[in-house]
Amino acid sequence: MTTSIDTQSNKYKLDVKKPSLFTLIVLISYGSIGAALFTPAIPTLMDVFHISSALSQLSIMIFLVGYSFGQLIYSPLAKRFGRKPTLYIGISISLVGTVLCALSAPLHSFSLLIYSRLIAALGSSVGLSLTFMIISDYFHEAYALKITAYTMLSFAVVPGIAIAIGGFLVAYLGWESCFYFLFIYGLFALFLVYRLAETSSGKELEATSIKKILQNYKRDFKNRKLMIYSIMIGSTTSLIYIFAATAPLVAIRMMGLSPARFGLYNLIPASGYFLGNFIAARLANHYEIKTVLKQGIVLIGIGIFALFIIFYAGWGSPLALFLPVFVIYFGVPLFYSNAAVLATFRSRDKLNASSIMSFINIGGAVIGVVLIAILHLNPMYTMPAIFVGIYIFIFFLFRHSQKLEN
Repeated sequence: MTTSIDTQSNKYKLDVKKPSLFTLIVLISYGSIGAALFTPAIPTLMDVFHISSALSQLSIMIFLVGYSFGQLIYSPLAKRFGRKPTLYIGISISLVGTVLCALSAPLHSFSLLIYSRLIAALGSSVGLSLTFMIISDYFHEAYALKITAYTMLSFAVVPGIAIAIGGFLVAYLGWESCFYFLFIYGLFALFLVYRLAETSSGKELEATSIKKILQNYKRDFKNRKLMIYSIMIGSTTSLIYIFAATAPLVAIRMMGLSPARFGLYNLIPASGYFLGNFIAARLANHYEIKTVLKQGIVLIGIGIFALFIIFYAGWGSPLALFLPVFVIYFGVPLFYSNAAVLATFRSRDKLNASSIMSFINIGGAVIGVVLIAILHLNPMYTMPAIFVGIYIFIFFLFRHSQKLEN
C-alpha cells in the first residue's frame, strides 16, 4: 500500500479506495442500534419476567458496559491484524450474542438475556472504535471534521429509526423479534465490511503484547486535552442514553403511549440530531471549532432547562417531553463532532486516542443509566434534574478546555 497526499484537495492520506460514507454510518452506529432497537421492550420485560423497572433497565445498562469496555479491545487488534479482520471478529462476536439473546425468549431466562447482551455489546463496540480509526487513516484533519459530522448523522437517523422499528416489532411480533432484526442487520454490516478497502498502512507485530498495550494506554490516559474532551463527549452521550432508558417508562407507563406511538414520537428528537449533524458539517468550512462548540453547548443548555421547567411546572405531555429533547439533540452534534476531532487528531497515537475517547464516551452513558437505576424516584422528575447536573459539569469542563487551548 502506498501513501500519498491529494495535492488538489488535500483531503486524503491513502492511495486506496475511498471508504463509503454509507458504510462508515452503518459501522459507527452498529453498537447504538443494538442498544436503541430494544428500548421499547423494557416495559414488556417487566411483565414477561415479572421484574422491577430497575432490573429491566439492566438489559440496557449491561449492554452499555460491554459497549464501553469493548472500545479498548479493538485498537491493539486493528494495529496487529488490520482494520477489516478486526471488524470481521467484532461483528461475528455480536452475531453470536444476538442469537443467544433470541434464545432467552423460548428458554424464558432473563439471566441468559443479560449475559448475551454483554457478549453482543463487546462485539458491537468494534464499529464505533474502528470508524474513527478509518477516518483518521484516510482523511486529513480539516476534511475529517466534515466527514465526522456527516458520519455522526447515524446517531440520529439509525437509532431513531431503530426505536421506531423496535416499537412496531414489540407491538406486533413480540420483544424477541428485535434480535431477529439485529441478526439480519449484522449480516448486512459484514457484507459492507467485505467491500471496504483496508486502510491500515502496516501491521505492528507487537501491538497485541500486553506490556505494550498497558504502556500505550497509560501514556495516553495522561493526555489532559484528550481526557477533558472525551469526558465532555461522554457527558453529552449520557444525556442521550439516560433519555433512551427513561423515556419508555415516562411515555409508555406514565403517559399511556403505546410502544408503536412511542417509537414515532421518538423521531422528533432523532430529527433534531439529524439536523444538528447536518448543520455541523455545513459550519465546518465557515466557522472556527471553538465557535461551533459554544453554539452546541448553548443549545444543549436551552433544551435542558426548558425540560426542567416544563416538567417541574406540571406540564407533562408527550410533546412537552420530546420537543425540549429535540433542542438538546440538535446541540449535541454541534459539540460532539468538533470535540471528537480535537480529542483524536491532535494525539500522538490517534488509534489509541480514538479507543480511549470511545471508551469514555460510552462510559458516560453507563454512569448515566446507573444513576437512573439507583435513584428509585419518579423518572419524570429525576431525568430533568440529572440533565441539569450533567450540563453544569459539561460547562465547567468546557471553560477548563478553553484554558488548555489558549
